[in-house]
Amino acid sequence: MAICPRRSTYYSQKMRVKIFLLLILAVAACKKDAQKVEIESDVLVDFHEEINNGIRSFHLEFETVEEFGSSGYYIDNSCKVTGDKININLKGIIVPERGFCVIMPATCAMELSNCQEAEYSLSIKMHGKKSKGSIIINQDSYEVKLDEQNGLVVEKAKRNRIPQGTIWGTIQYSSDTLASLASELIDSIIQLGGRQDTYMPGDYFYFGVDDTGQKLLPNNQGSQFEKSFILHFEGEMSSLIGLKERYYTNCQGQVSLSFGSDRQTSW
Repeated sequence: MAICPRRSTYYSQKMRVKIFLLLILAVAACKKDAQKVEIESDVLVDFHEEINNGIRSFHLEFETVEEFGSSGYYIDNSCKVTGDKININLKGIIVPERGFCVIMPATCAMELSNCQEAEYSLSIKMHGKKSKGSIIINQDSYEVKLDEQNGLVVEKAKRNRIPQGTIWGTIQYSSDTLASLASELIDSIIQLGGRQDTYMPGDYFYFGVDDTGQKLLPNNQGSQFEKSFILHFEGEMSSLIGLKERYYTNCQGQVSLSFGSDRQTSW
């Protein structure tokens, strides 16, 4: 493995103290009395699957189009799954007692962990009106359909499920002089059992595949320099974790690997 140059100092201790104090002041400035208000805007509906120790679960997420001047605004909700029926009630917005002074929507999320491959009837109540539709789960995809909108907006009606044996990830590095090390890290992943594969076009939430078969990951996840990969992997996950730790330690944090797989969506 090539030797990494000495890590540069990004923030001084004094700067970190200043940032911490500013965050405290921001929280104090946004203190409010707790209350509950009506949902006055449209609500965006999104969904994805998460994988934990090989077990897949379906997650629904709701987000108001309206944005608020503080973090912590929460959509009060209830969710009940009975057989093949899913009933959701969006009851209003809980206003936080305090939060960071940032512009953010109100949100909520719910996990439907026991859903099997089937078609479920879906009912979402908001503003006193029910929007009915369905959630269709099959081997290859998830799909959410609403027959009536009533202020609900499904931005992405269908998403593909993560294929068995898939890994995806991003390698971040602190300067362009480390690009060769990032490429070397991808080569090491291939040597441990990774290989290029073809995937059905579509949105997989964690990555996408266009109509030409090109695999795409979200860009610029916090580092100016990064490389990404999507591979079929037949090796041991423990070997990837060991590889990740070795590069991070030997490069003093200047090269870091984050990845997900069909066994765990975040390592």
